[in-house]
Amino acid sequence: MTQYLCLMKMTPKGRAEIAKSLDRGSEIQDAIAELGVTRLDYWVTLGGFDCVMLFDAPDDAAMGHALMKIGTFGAVETQTLSVIGKDDYAAILAQLARETP
Repeated sequence: MTQYLCLMKMTPKGRAEIAKSLDRGSEIQDAIAELGVTRLDYWVTLGGFDCVMLFDAPDDAAMGHALMKIGTFGAVETQTLSVIGKDDYAAILAQLARETP
C-alpha cells in the first residue's frame, strides 16, 4: 500500500456548506472504501490549505479514482503527494550507500 498526503482547499460550495463538512468526510470515506482506499487521518489547517488528509491506497490508479470521486462532491480542490515513509526512506538510503563508491 502507498500513502498519499492530500492538500485541500475549500471551494465556494464547500465554504457555503461548512456545517456539513464532517458528514461529507464520512460520505467520502464510504465512497472510496470500495476502491481499497482508506482515509487514515485528517487535520484542519491554517494557511494556504484548509485541510490535509492522509490516505492509504493500493496504487496510483486507485488513489486517482478516489480523488475523482472526492471531486464530484464539489466541496474541495486537491493537490496530492505520494508519501515515502521513514522506513522506506531508510531502505532507499541504505541501497544508495551500497551503490555509491
